[in-house]
Amino acid sequence: MASYDFVIVGGGTAGLVLARRLSEGGKHTVLVLEAGRAPTAEQSAIVKMTVSTSLCDSSHDVELTRQYPTPPQPALNGRSFDLQTGWCLGGSSNVNFALWTRGAACDYARIADITGDALWNFDAIISYFKKAETYHAPERGRNGLASTIKTELHGTDGPVHVRPIDGVARTWQRSEDCRQAYMAAGMEYREDGSDGFILGIGEMASSDWFAGGGRQSSQAYVTPRPEKLEILENKQVGRVIFEGKSAVGVECISGEIFIATKEVILSAGALQSPAILQRSGIGPADMLQNLNIPLVHDLPGVGQNLWDHFMVSLRWRLKQEYTGGTLDDIRDPALRNVALQAYVQNGGGMLGGPPFEFGLWRNFNDEIKEVVRDDKTLSPRTRDYLLSPSTPHAQFLHVHGYVFAPDSHPPTRAHISILPIVATPTSRGTVRITSSDPSSDPIVDPNWLATDVDRTIVRAGMRFADKVMSNATFVETEVSGEEDQVGFESDEKMDYKVSKNGSTVYHFAGTCAMASPNSTEVLPVLNSQCEVYGVQRLRVVDMSAYPAPISANTQAPTYALAEKIADVIRTKYADA
Repeated sequence: MASYDFVIVGGGTAGLVLARRLSEGGKHTVLVLEAGRAPTAEQSAIVKMTVSTSLCDSSHDVELTRQYPTPPQPALNGRSFDLQTGWCLGGSSNVNFALWTRGAACDYARIADITGDALWNFDAIISYFKKAETYHAPERGRNGLASTIKTELHGTDGPVHVRPIDGVARTWQRSEDCRQAYMAAGMEYREDGSDGFILGIGEMASSDWFAGGGRQSSQAYVTPRPEKLEILENKQVGRVIFEGKSAVGVECISGEIFIATKEVILSAGALQSPAILQRSGIGPADMLQNLNIPLVHDLPGVGQNLWDHFMVSLRWRLKQEYTGGTLDDIRDPALRNVALQAYVQNGGGMLGGPPFEFGLWRNFNDEIKEVVRDDKTLSPRTRDYLLSPSTPHAQFLHVHGYVFAPDSHPPTRAHISILPIVATPTSRGTVRITSSDPSSDPIVDPNWLATDVDRTIVRAGMRFADKVMSNATFVETEVSGEEDQVGFESDEKMDYKVSKNGSTVYHFAGTCAMASPNSTEVLPVLNSQCEVYGVQRLRVVDMSAYPAPISANTQAPTYALAEKIADVIRTKYADA
């Protein structure tokens, strides 16, 4: 049996950060076990072009992902979904939207409070966002004005190359008109929200910088590969091996065993890390007993507290005829070829970045205050967080074009789509194994929109999107698959839209929550340094560690988490 100082389970976003940081310098040997494989050369060429390319050929993304069917969702008229996560070297950084947002300072203050560790406050963790990134600031801001990007808040030599989306060599029709429409609806313009104050409209950043290799950001951490780092592909881990209460290695579903002389680190993601813990005998004792899994430690929080961002897709038809210059171009074979050529030339065109423009967040205190006060399941601290004027309750993704078009034919009219997202959900789901068989996937129940607070936020977001578009002189009407469902005048009509057009944003998190041992906010699984309670030499370092929602696309928070814990581990073993 081969042995290493550290065995990391999962070669995704967090796992590759840890692999680089723990092996660089040549002091420690590190093994990464990845259940999938690296993208092929053909897939890599497509993957670089961000999720826009999935509108051309989604098969590449499907081959690099794992699908988890959900139980029927009560708030969505019993609809079931296939939840997708990365299942390849590089993980979800190969198949995500490549958006780079940090979240609000109040999100991290809440995490610091839950963990009892002030080092999780935004001002303390910002150094790890900077450590991960090389930020390519624009020479000029929007409309040629002087840029107000706060360069001191950004990194200059990290592995992940980040740039504002508006720096992509492409031009959206109606871009400035849309920005003015949001501002007319009450949104303040902030070019850079990297300081933790994100309410308003600003410029979104992304991690798919063309010259830096495109969307496969996490692989930059292991290219070139450190000498003391080994990565094995197609090695799915079934369980952690214990001697008493100490983790000493892992066993793959193939039966292969790998020994860790210092620590085992699970970075398999928020859906697989809790499942591995449960199969290893760490989790709710009654569930493990029913599955005849020997108990190592009773930890009821494993697989609980699943949070996810939920969105609904809305579309408006514009008064003008369609003349190109929106995401709909790639539905036309000729225009799609033009877009591909533009990308190959300089990373520009319609495929040259995420299919969104603007970073948009809004507070809905007035709309939610009654339901927050009426919800007796919320703790006083959660109420304070939700009712803070600085809390971003909703994020909005703005798309120039018709998202999720029902056919592949080029449109005859121009469209704009807005996707309101519940950024601070109070609903919680679960991840539970149903068998000790490691080849059997867990049951994932996201339990979206289970609370009045979340339902009120998504309705408020939809009404706000309608306000923006209704007052825009270039917009003709909202469009829907069923004409009698056009409009936002009733909760019932909006709830119907949600049941038909709602979906996940694929931001699964929270299932191995960091919390102080006596926390009343969540069931604790990890301490603030991501060590599993009740056992030794075992950590979980991925989005499952975040105990409460972050109002951000979760890629950048994953990098920051992994960079922070890598520092913690290196410090612990500095003399070992």
